[in-house]
This record gives sequence, C-alpha cells and structure tokens, in this order.
Amino acid sequence: MNQLGSAADTRIDQVATWLTAKVGDKANVLVATLKQYPVAATVEALEGVIRAFSSQGGSAFTQSGRDAQDDPGRIPGYDNMTFVQKRTAQMQGTPPQRGSR
Repeated sequence: MNQLGSAADTRIDQVATWLTAKVGDKANVLVATLKQYPVAATVEALEGVIRAFSSQGGSAFTQSGRDAQDDPGRIPGYDNMTFVQKRTAQMQGTPPQRGSR
C-alpha cells in the first residue's frame, strides 16, 4: 500500500470499478483478491492495461506544434486597401495587385 502512495485505496477502487464495468461478475474474484492482497506491481500493471485500452494504442492528441491556420475568409492586405480595391477584392474573392485601381 505504501508503494501505491496516499491514493492507494482510490487507485485500487478505480481499477476494481473498471474491471467490473468491462468484465462484469467474472471480475469479482480478481477484484476481491486485489482488495484483500493489494500488490503495487499488479495495480500498476492493471492501470497500464486501462490506459492502453482507453487510448486504443494511440498517443494523446495535442495541438502543440501546429501552425496557425489563416482565416479562409480573410483577404490579405485588406486593411491597407482603398475603398475601390476592397470592393473589387470582395467581388472577385482575390485581392487586386498593388498600384491598380
């Protein structure tokens, strides 16, 4: 129990709950044994199985490293255009070349 830390009881209960939810009554003997004779390595192994089962072998998804996407409705250089250039760009869907009116 000391090797499982201060949350040992909670960890064991979580493993027991998961096993019961996945296996049903067939897990009762394993859950009773785990609660009566808790072994840190067994609890940690079962937690590993739970993680693998929950993620289905995939790694956690994260947005880090992704480039920011440009707004597809934004017209580049729109803020620096004249009214006519802005209107033309809106009608054509593309910005006019610099210096054209």
